Amino acid sequence: MIIPIKKQCGLYLITVLLAIYCPANLCFAQKTEQTDDITVIKSRLTEPLLESPEKETITTLLQNQRPDGSWPDVDYADTSRSNWAVSKHLSHVYTLAQAYIVGQRSGSGKVDENLQKTIYNGIDYWYEKDYKNSNWWWNVIGAPGSLARILLLLDDELDDSRRDKGVEIIKRAKLGMTGANLVDVANITVMRGVIEKNPDVIAEAINRIAREICISTGEGIQPDFSFHQHGAILYNHGYGAVFMDNCSEIATVVAGTKLEFAPEKIMLLSALFLDGTRWMIRGATKDYGATGRGITRRSGDNDSAGYLRGVVANMLKIPTGRETEFRELQTVLNSHGVIFFPNPVNKHFWDSDFMTHNRPHFYASARMHSNRLFSNDPLINDEGYYTHHLSDGCTYIMKTGYEYHDIFPVWDWKRIPGTTVELKDLPPGDVKRTGTTSFVGGVSDGRYGLAAFDFDRDDLRAKKSWFFFDDEIVCLGAGISCASENQVVTTLNQCWLKGDVILSDGTNIRRLRKGDHPLKNPAWVAHDGIIYYFPDLIKATLQNDVRKGDWWHINHSFSRDEIANDVFTLSIEHGRNCNNDCYTYFVSIPEAEFNPNSLGKTYSGPTEIIANSKQIQAVYHKDLHLSEVVFYEEGSIQISKTLKVGVDRKCLVMLCEDGDYVDVSVSNPENEQCTVNVTVGRKNADSNSLFSERDFGRVIPFELPGGIYAGKTLTLRERIVPRN
Repeated sequence: MIIPIKKQCGLYLITVLLAIYCPANLCFAQKTEQTDDITVIKSRLTEPLLESPEKETITTLLQNQRPDGSWPDVDYADTSRSNWAVSKHLSHVYTLAQAYIVGQRSGSGKVDENLQKTIYNGIDYWYEKDYKNSNWWWNVIGAPGSLARILLLLDDELDDSRRDKGVEIIKRAKLGMTGANLVDVANITVMRGVIEKNPDVIAEAINRIAREICISTGEGIQPDFSFHQHGAILYNHGYGAVFMDNCSEIATVVAGTKLEFAPEKIMLLSALFLDGTRWMIRGATKDYGATGRGITRRSGDNDSAGYLRGVVANMLKIPTGRETEFRELQTVLNSHGVIFFPNPVNKHFWDSDFMTHNRPHFYASARMHSNRLFSNDPLINDEGYYTHHLSDGCTYIMKTGYEYHDIFPVWDWKRIPGTTVELKDLPPGDVKRTGTTSFVGGVSDGRYGLAAFDFDRDDLRAKKSWFFFDDEIVCLGAGISCASENQVVTTLNQCWLKGDVILSDGTNIRRLRKGDHPLKNPAWVAHDGIIYYFPDLIKATLQNDVRKGDWWHINHSFSRDEIANDVFTLSIEHGRNCNNDCYTYFVSIPEAEFNPNSLGKTYSGPTEIIANSKQIQAVYHKDLHLSEVVFYEEGSIQISKTLKVGVDRKCLVMLCEDGDYVDVSVSNPENEQCTVNVTVGRKNADSNSLFSERDFGRVIPFELPGGIYAGKTLTLRERIVPRN
């Protein structure tokens, strides 16, 4: 279902329109006066392809090509559905085509006949064999896209026969599908239209891309600017990356022509980048929770979100009205983990059961799933094995952004950070499932936030919640019960081991040697600048030692070669046959470096646990005068001697006291329109009177939205003077 732009976007739309017609912001805004825009579009499509390959590479390809046009380093018998080795043939041809056209444009005027012949031999070989893969993507997007770029480069050099044969293959990229896949085939179709010199084909493809840039409750851009693909699955990275890359590129290609995107389309693209994906990265590292099955692909370099550099560069070529924000993002991406976003921002993506928390010195997120969402992508193309628990409360905590970089071959996939899991064999089959509960969501005032998860999976039930502050995350679990005989664990973190691991048992502080450590009633554990506090008596396990694995067992397109590296894993043990168990832990991420010996034996920070039960979970931050409460049912709770809050139905509530005023934020994590009556009682600190059980304060009605904004937070500022 496609949703029209709402009226509240009007003010920003006016801003965008002014930006377009303001000469100071012009880049491509001036319409071309050419009757034929194909020349402009072709030039802009071709320019990024004109890179000079290394001479050694060209020499090797020229020398090694066989008489039939093939190359010995290509496994033409490969049937892999993901990293299809046969596609390397087209990569070779593309590299040669780049060298040929760059040489032609260098001004020498001399045709390199040997290079030309090698290119044509490679093209003819592909035409003759017409290789196909059992994965439709290679046949519809992968191979046609590669061939389209080759023919686009060689356009004027091609004879009619080679052009026509190539176009027939490129036509397999038929317009259809949704989201990133649609934009992929449309982008290929634009190139085909240029090769055919057919403006109608180009126009149809551009219009299909433009129509896909819309708010949708199906696949694509969601109302909260998360992105879905393959159904209701969070995918801002992966498929969302493809969508953003293609759309931003095409926006620059058609800017100033008769086919340029309307201002509201540019506005939506900008919002997808800046109000969505921007808050799902740490530096140039993506949040792996928004990556789907792509988490089992090797990143290689350290910049797993580096694709955004190209997206941002594209958006800065066109007027958006948000140039300052794009430049800020560009600075962060180009700093390679040195510069981070300076402003504290908490974002709850209500369409995706996902909360992110950005601070200058750290990033954290909590990914959940409800009966409105799928847990993850299905097992496709032999990748994504063992990703069963990625939406079961997965919590990433990043300072540098490299804490989890390519750790996944050696991960224990039953101890994913933040999850409460029943330890049993993970079947290697389909990992996609729909959540079974509706009370899953978050409340956020834009700076602080609370995420809550009524968790139900197989025999395991739990009430899980996360309370996000400036230097801390408080994590609560209650009602943890499992009907099976399996062990149940809650994992605090599993990341690369970096430096010492330090333990306080409440009496002594010591550094742990490498190995496996059962912990009984630890006070805190410190690792890599993060302290994990345990205010209650618990049993835990800690591993700081070498872990072994390989990429193949999670993605059959990669090597079986063994990988061994040091990993830090910290988990709370709930035991077997657990019934109504609970956990409480604080994750402290101080901005400045700390001396573990100065921490003290136990937690002495500003947050207090007010309640942790199946009915209510609540935390109060004394320094911020901020309360965050999960009401799993109608009820009330006294936060402090001076503050009490109650609600007439289950919901999430935040209260921030500011003098005589209280900022009250409320959401319905069941994502339904409803009215919540919130009662807030305040007293002076020196008052000796007690709050009454029922009539204890001011009743504030909250008309929470439905439709595409169901689940979104509503914040009201109310004057509630403390009474004696």
